[in-house]
Amino acid sequence: MPEEILKIKEEDRKYQNLPEKIRDYFADETTINRLIVLEKKYQLSFDQINRLIRILRRILIREIKLADLPQALEKELILDNQTAEVFARELIEQIFK
Repeated sequence: MPEEILKIKEEDRKYQNLPEKIRDYFADETTINRLIVLEKKYQLSFDQINRLIRILRRILIREIKLADLPQALEKELILDNQTAEVFARELIEQIFK
């Protein structure tokens, strides 16, 4: 099995071990709607949306620090630095607070 698939499976296992309250919050309609608004605002492609979800999950399982969110967005979503910084602030304000 390719290494990337094993890594994703491990991330999924860790996510499933999070408290139900946290998983429920990220599956909540309000949270999803907030993400949809941001996805449209930043005109994310389907691939970028999938990568964003993975970044958010990796923050929850503590593989990415919240402080490193702008860099993760810049690298994984191929955004310029300024856009990644602003997008990260909006995600933190609307999803993680």
